Amino acid sequence: MDKKTLANILLCLLIVIAVWVGLEKTSSALTPKGLFVSDHVPSADAARLLDKLELKRYAVLGKAGNAVDGTFLIANHGSEDVRNVRVHCEFFDDAGQYADRQEWVLHDIFKAGSEQEYKSGTRQFINSQAKAVACTLVDLQPLQEPFFTISRASGHGHRTHAPASGGHGH
Repeated sequence: MDKKTLANILLCLLIVIAVWVGLEKTSSALTPKGLFVSDHVPSADAARLLDKLELKRYAVLGKAGNAVDGTFLIANHGSEDVRNVRVHCEFFDDAGQYADRQEWVLHDIFKAGSEQEYKSGTRQFINSQAKAVACTLVDLQPLQEPFFTISRASGHGHRTHAPASGGHGH
């Protein structure tokens, strides 16, 4: 065997090993929940505030064509207002096996020390086998001071009275 043939055999062997390792990694990533699904990791600010929020009640109601609407009752037991609360729901079939998942982002401000019901305007489509649901809060954004505020300018230095005869140049 010459050097070129040996190099080709070695290259083929390396390609086969790379493909095999890649398939092994991919097959371990295939879970009942889908390809490459991982748990949601909240931001540092959210992790600090998430345990002060409670999902007291939720209703995920089906519509025609497997579309569902969500209504969520959120209690903010903390001392800070939060917004854009993310709710993660997992759906299960009659046998209790995982069937699907969906997330809703509740685009509202949840005031500190209050309880608020939010009806999502977003319909999600789910697996037709889904019969039961379990929802949890997985993320949020702390309400921060705005970068700027809009205020009306005073009339100082401007004419403050109307002309005697109104109209365009009269």
